[in-house]
Amino acid sequence: MAKYTSDKELIRGAGRAYKDWSNVPGMYSGLDKISEASKEMTGKAISSAEEDIERLEKKAEEDKAKSEAVNKAWNATADKILLNAAALGDTIYKSTVEDVKKLKEIYIQSVDEKDDTKRMEALKGLQAHSLFIQDHKKTNLNYAHLKLGVGADGKSNTGLSNYFKKNNSTKSVIPGIVGGVEEANIIEQISGGKYTKTSKAEDGDYTFHVKDLAGKEVLVTSEQYNNLVLPRNFSITANTEKLKKATNANKQFDINTVTQSVENSIPRNEREFVASLYDDVSGKTLSTMLTDSKTLDMEIKYAVDKKAWDDDKDGILDEGEKAKFIDAATNPANKFFDWNISRQILVDQVVNGVEQSHAKQWEATSKPLTISEQIKLKEFNLKQQEKQQTKIDNQNTVYSIEKEFSDGETTIGPGSRYAQKDKDGLHWNLYEDEVLIKQIGIGESVLDEITKHVTDTAGKYGTFQIGVSEKEITKDGVTTKYVYAGNGKWSPKK
Repeated sequence: MAKYTSDKELIRGAGRAYKDWSNVPGMYSGLDKISEASKEMTGKAISSAEEDIERLEKKAEEDKAKSEAVNKAWNATADKILLNAAALGDTIYKSTVEDVKKLKEIYIQSVDEKDDTKRMEALKGLQAHSLFIQDHKKTNLNYAHLKLGVGADGKSNTGLSNYFKKNNSTKSVIPGIVGGVEEANIIEQISGGKYTKTSKAEDGDYTFHVKDLAGKEVLVTSEQYNNLVLPRNFSITANTEKLKKATNANKQFDINTVTQSVENSIPRNEREFVASLYDDVSGKTLSTMLTDSKTLDMEIKYAVDKKAWDDDKDGILDEGEKAKFIDAATNPANKFFDWNISRQILVDQVVNGVEQSHAKQWEATSKPLTISEQIKLKEFNLKQQEKQQTKIDNQNTVYSIEKEFSDGETTIGPGSRYAQKDKDGLHWNLYEDEVLIKQIGIGESVLDEITKHVTDTAGKYGTFQIGVSEKEITKDGVTTKYVYAGNGKWSPKK
């Protein structure tokens, strides 16, 4: 089989091999002219071939340079990612090598095909993987520092929440996992690289294959892992101590400002709030606060479902029932636990603590007030009490409505505005001064409508009137009337 070559010298040699026919007479007359023409054609062909060869060589050099540039640019970024991945353990490193290799193939192909869309796809994939490695490394370091209780700067930090040591009942951000203790086990495995397999979720998120405490495989995405770590809650304590210092500096105690400040310091997210229940506030947990409390306001008692603690069904929290009440208010495993209600109870308890601190401070240091100061202080306290009374009355009314509704009461609301279930059992009749003003059908929003009507949310709160509003409680077949005494409290009617 003939072999073809692009060697320029061989091509030139072939041109010189043509014979000069000009000195050969006779029968070869005229061939010299043909030879000259052939030489001219051959010369042009040789020149064209040389140009093609030079063009191909130049293109080959350009392609080589381009390929080297592409590889250099890609490898510069990829090597950093691989170096960071190597520090996270063999499993994640091997997975990263495979991912980067696939992305590089897409990138080189896109350059050859001049496909900008495919090229950007590869670059975005590499960037996303780089961010994942950085975030994962950062989360691991954050966990390690919290676990040690010392930051990267060598200074003490808050440490991890006690939630990870004591909670066994709260649903995790990871489907199928329950409790902080289980979460701590998972965090320990992932941060320590103690997993043998990784994969990708449907949305492309990196997924770790770990085991729960029972040995069952659990899949945890990097997003879920990043949201697991909870520092010990110190913000409530810090804010409380700051409040005490600020309020103790003034003779007058502004309960509304204090309440708002406490509200803002307590987590509004269920997971973070539940975790805070295991971390103390100025040395006390909510459970300790309630245990030490000598009196629990009526609105707090009614906030927790009476079925959780009212064994004798008299609506009064006896000393023997207190432990059950506290468990329902502070233990997420209790079926009557409601984190929103517990949050409000914590707000009230912290506010009470700040107020007691203020009272103690001024009781020890106060000097006799002038007549003018006494009058001003009395006016201020009256205004404060009125504002707080309005809030308490409204809260108490709402709690009572919810309890009466859940207990199957057919008449709700002891004031001039009340709701009564119709005889047909399909409607609720809303009354004002014993006059029917509206009828609503039973549905998902019926409780909300009843609450709006009884509390008159159009502008008037406090449907319970001190010394006027009454309610009845039946115990052991004996019905006792109670009259509203103010501050959310009811007293037996004399």
